[in-house]
Amino acid sequence: MDNDLKDSIKKIEEIKKKQEKVEKLIIVVAGIFAVLIFLVIGINIYYSGSDEPVSQPEVVLEDEEQTNVVQYKQEEQKTSVELATSKEEKQKAVVATAKKQEETKPKETKQQKQNEKQKQQIVKKEEKKQVAKVEKQQKPVKQEIAKKTEKKETKPKAKATHKRHFHYTVQVGAFTSKKRAEKYLASLRLNGKVVEKNGIYRVLVGEFDSYKEAYRFMKKHSLKGFVRKVRN
Repeated sequence: MDNDLKDSIKKIEEIKKKQEKVEKLIIVVAGIFAVLIFLVIGINIYYSGSDEPVSQPEVVLEDEEQTNVVQYKQEEQKTSVELATSKEEKQKAVVATAKKQEETKPKETKQQKQNEKQKQQIVKKEEKKQVAKVEKQQKPVKQEIAKKTEKKETKPKAKATHKRHFHYTVQVGAFTSKKRAEKYLASLRLNGKVVEKNGIYRVLVGEFDSYKEAYRFMKKHSLKGFVRKVRN
């Protein structure tokens, strides 16, 4: 039993020694890794922190600014003067061309003006003659038209002398009661009358010279009935 205990104690001690060695190796490796990281960071800082040339701000004096402003104003004045001169030159050129055209135009003489006036007078006289001819030609035509219109106006008078003994009307209804017939006629709101024959009261609307006129009136007012021929 004592030997077994001793063996187990030795094994435990060996295991502890191995663990300590591993821990030491890990600590050493970690330290080396940390040192490498710090070296890399230091190298980067060293190269990045190298002196770069710094550009000095440009110093502008007040005199230089004033000279620049004066030059700019002078250039503006020059451009405005050039534009004005170009406009004047264009206007002069236009005036010169107009004068040349006026000079090149043929000058009208007094004789030419008189000739033109004479031509205009001749044309006016010819126009008056033509108008007179047309009026003469139209006179007989106008007289014929006036005669025809007079004949047409006299014809209806002749017809009016022939009195008709009958006319056409539209019968809208027939009732046994006079009151009902009169009420129905009033509801239509048309010119008409109630005629009694053999105890029957007929409602008649309108008086027309022809059957067609009475029929058109009936259709126009959408009346329900028929056209009748009635003696005057």
